[in-house]
Amino acid sequence: MTPLANELELVKLDHAAKAVGKTPHNIRDYIQRGRISKYDPQGKAIKRAQNGELRVSLKELRTFLSLVEQGLDKHHEAGLHHELGFHNVPEHQRTKHVHRLHPYLGKFIPQLVEWFLSRYFKQDDITLDPFMGSGTTLIQGNEMQMHTIGIDISPFNCLIARVKADKYDLKNARHTARRLEQFDKVRSSKSISVIQGDSRTQETRSLIAKSLPPSRLIDGIFTSPPYVGQIDYHDQHIYAYELFGFSRKDELEIGPKKRGNLSRPKRSTSKGSPPCSRISFHS
Repeated sequence: MTPLANELELVKLDHAAKAVGKTPHNIRDYIQRGRISKYDPQGKAIKRAQNGELRVSLKELRTFLSLVEQGLDKHHEAGLHHELGFHNVPEHQRTKHVHRLHPYLGKFIPQLVEWFLSRYFKQDDITLDPFMGSGTTLIQGNEMQMHTIGIDISPFNCLIARVKADKYDLKNARHTARRLEQFDKVRSSKSISVIQGDSRTQETRSLIAKSLPPSRLIDGIFTSPPYVGQIDYHDQHIYAYELFGFSRKDELEIGPKKRGNLSRPKRSTSKGSPPCSRISFHS
């Protein structure tokens, strides 16, 4: 049995049914409805199995049944990978080290970023987040030995990200010393770049090129695009714009809540694109 098969705890349908107190018919129903996946004996996900070759993951099955008990099985109905719920991750880990230095609506948890980066990127890759927000992708990419570049139209979002990403003399830090120290223990020597600008413009593309290490291209894009019609990104930090005198860029926000819940947001893109060798999106 392969290491992947061992990790998935692959078993035949009869064995799976006995292990969780269900019938083989129940297990087949879960498969047909897309609640759990089909595998071959080596752990490769398949659509159709040869006679005697069908396996299911006990780990995946138990996760799904646990979600059913908690009333969270709609997560599976949406066609999401069974690991992406992160239901058992406690709040203090969802906001580990510098991620809790300042509140931010609509940010994804660091564990979600780690899940995708570990599968689609590798150490020393250069990752671009064109909708950086508070910088979660930048911090986790750095922690995973990757160079990261983030862009955001909001000056205050860029300030949050820079505060998180900067290297400090921890002996002189006081109020946020504990969280800065926690990140300092796991951060790598890879670069983190924060760009305040509009991801759609040629000007920003030029700034990206200047942020790249010599003779390197961006290896991929990982981002969480704006929640169209749900969040006013500038208004959530209105006090900061007044306090620091930052210029507001509300008119450049993509689909802010104040413009209504747009079912078909207008597409707005630049003629060029960042210098990438491949692109990966999360939404």
